[in-house]
Amino acid sequence: MKEIAIVGLGQIGGSIVLSLRKRCAPYRLTGIDVSRKRLRLLSDHLDTASTRWEDARSSDLIVLCLHLRQILEFLRQAPRDVPLMDVCSSKETIVRDAVRRKLQLIGGHPLAGNERAGEKGWDADLFSGAPFFLCASVHRKGDHKGRPYQSSGLPAAKRLVRYLGARPVEIGAPEHDRYIAMTSQFPAFLSALLEKAAASVPALFQGPGYRSMTRLARTDPELLRTFLESNRKNILQSARKFRRQLDDWMKNHEGTRARSKKNA
Repeated sequence: MKEIAIVGLGQIGGSIVLSLRKRCAPYRLTGIDVSRKRLRLLSDHLDTASTRWEDARSSDLIVLCLHLRQILEFLRQAPRDVPLMDVCSSKETIVRDAVRRKLQLIGGHPLAGNERAGEKGWDADLFSGAPFFLCASVHRKGDHKGRPYQSSGLPAAKRLVRYLGARPVEIGAPEHDRYIAMTSQFPAFLSALLEKAAASVPALFQGPGYRSMTRLARTDPELLRTFLESNRKNILQSARKFRRQLDDWMKNHEGTRARSKKNA
């Protein structure tokens, strides 16, 4: 039986614990979080609980369910001989830092989640059927042969993902970050902007369509800051592309109105 340390028991980390237990995965689970409340709520599902990051070192796989800055801090003192996996939605910054430090890290990102933060977002079925991206390699800068770095932890990461009921999908970190900026991260900001624009509209007019489009406005502000810290370039590029589409749409319809008046 392998031992997995899950560092950070927020929405994703806590859901990983519940999901593995629901599916009777053959792991010993160590849960690590500064919140004693979360450790207490998950006590029946954990073999070991701790508030100290250092207690993850003896595990066979360490899963980092933390925000970007906390992960980068963890990597500064992470063991080189233990496979690591993170679950941040942006990958290139973390994977490159791990390569530089010669760590065995898999950049992971489950395309799953909800707008609820912390234990309020725990869900044992959160990952069921969802793609779980794994960024296991990058090209070292300055390597004229373009040889990729490859973490030895990929098989362990794939096995864990399958036990969660998700589908492992291998992809390069730069490509992942370009795509996810357009379909996940930028929409969270767009949702908040739509809600702000409609602030003067009476709630009576805010129907199901509006609520669906502004659901992401409930996203944890700390998570939004993480998006910008880790993937600002791609998010802004997505915003520019959307703005061009919006400008074209407005020009087309303004032109249609002008033609209609002319023909009247």
